[in-house]
Amino acid sequence: MRKELFAKAALFILLSAAPTLGDSWPIPEPKKIYSENKQYYIEIIPRKLESQLKFFSDKSKGIEPAGSPNGLKDNYCKGIFYKRNGSGGYAKVWEQRLSNEVSPVAVLVSNGGKYVVTFDNWHTIGYGDNVVAIYGPSGQLIRKMSLTDFMPESMIMKLPRSVSSVYWGGERIDEENEQLVLLVVSKTTGSIDDKPKYKEQRVDLRNGELEREKRIASIIR
Repeated sequence: MRKELFAKAALFILLSAAPTLGDSWPIPEPKKIYSENKQYYIEIIPRKLESQLKFFSDKSKGIEPAGSPNGLKDNYCKGIFYKRNGSGGYAKVWEQRLSNEVSPVAVLVSNGGKYVVTFDNWHTIGYGDNVVAIYGPSGQLIRKMSLTDFMPESMIMKLPRSVSSVYWGGERIDEENEQLVLLVVSKTTGSIDDKPKYKEQRVDLRNGELEREKRIASIIR
């Protein structure tokens, strides 16, 4: 039987709440995201922000890390990964800085504990070179992708959007085949109230390779 892990906060669900989540973002707090079988979890530690106002003010002035309280060192987004131990508790496996500037929007943890996938960035969805970021067994970054890596620009231009975000789809993990399944919007009127259609884009979690990239590589060889 095929085992699939669905995102706890799949991005296609956000479509229905786009005006709120797209343009009004609370300061992110640490959070724990578990695998479906509860054998693993990752704790996301966001960058500490003094306020949203300071974040955008620093951004406009080119001050980094934007929004950080004065004098705070090593202020960046990181993930701490845990595995269930024999006593019923959890033991730390790895700790790594994540590619997100402040915090990811959604996260998936595979049931086998080998992969963590983060989606989008605090205060914006669909922008940046790490709309999708895949991390391996020791927390190493396997690949990060922008929307244009797995969607044509012609489709991106038609996606529902708000002031801060482009709402592109959702995701799940195909555990049996070690694949990330991106449920990307394939048809929409461009309205947030529209019910879009989706199609799958599969990514090999072991190396971050898209299925279509694999097909092209096999033809070239």
